Amino acid sequence: MNTRALALIAIISVSLAPSVVAQQADMTDPVAVEADIQQASDENAAEERDDEAIECRNLAPRVGTRIPGRRVCLTLFQWKQWEENTKEEMRDTERMGLIRNRG
Repeated sequence: MNTRALALIAIISVSLAPSVVAQQADMTDPVAVEADIQQASDENAAEERDDEAIECRNLAPRVGTRIPGRRVCLTLFQWKQWEENTKEEMRDTERMGLIRNRG
C-alpha cells in the first residue's frame, strides 16, 4: 500500500478518535464524556508533538569520493517516511531483479 494512503488513513483515524470515544462513553454523564474527549485529544496532541521533534543526521558520503556526507534535519515523521520510502524502493528493485526478460 502506498505510504501516502497510510498517512491519510492515520490522519483520518486520529481526527475521528474523539467522536468514537464520545459514542462509547455513557451519554447521560456530560462531564465524563467531556473528560474522555479531552483525554483522547491530549493523547493525540502528545503523539503529534513527538512526531514534530526535529532530528539531525549525517548522511553517508557518496561512494568513491572523499567529500563528506551532508547533514540533514527533518522531523521524526519525515524520517519515518524517508525510511519507509527507501525500504519500498529496495523491495521494488529486488522484485525487478527476480523478473526475467522473455524474448
